[in-house]
Amino acid sequence: MQRVLAPVLMGIAASFACLTAGPAPAQDEVQSKASALARTAQQELYRLGCYNEQINGVWTPHSRSAAQKFLSRVNARLPIEQPDDALVALLRSTKGFVCTQCPAGEAFNPAGDCVPKALVDKPSKLVPITTGTVADPQRPDNDHSSSDDPGGPAGQAKPPGQASGASKYWRLFLKNVDRALGIE
Repeated sequence: MQRVLAPVLMGIAASFACLTAGPAPAQDEVQSKASALARTAQQELYRLGCYNEQINGVWTPHSRSAAQKFLSRVNARLPIEQPDDALVALLRSTKGFVCTQCPAGEAFNPAGDCVPKALVDKPSKLVPITTGTVADPQRPDNDHSSSDDPGGPAGQAKPPGQASGASKYWRLFLKNVDRALGIE
């Protein structure tokens, strides 16, 4: 009985070993291909001036950030979670230092993006223009209702002292011009 049982047990053990060991080499092959793609992508990103970390074949957040920076510079959209053949082909076909210089007519903004030079040279915040204040002219206390003044609703005149700031300013401005011209 032992003679019959031993070969059966050996066969079962060999089958079990084949089943458990079968997928491992395929998985190692996939991992080595991914590592090779990552290494190639990192080398190309380094050549283009987008990546300055260690080239080790591990697709890190720095690698993804460099790939995203490259894709924004060349105006392309590709997945960056893992490197693929399309990304590597695009990297290899690109010449020059893409990430360290902007195209002609563009410059880096404070965020590090290439934008037209006119936008970079433009001040980020508008400086308010300050003008002098206008003193209220002295008015007599009597009421100046006139039919020419379209004051409020139903043709009523505005009470003195309620003129808008702009009209006060222009009245004073014209008074100063008249005074300067000697018309007053």
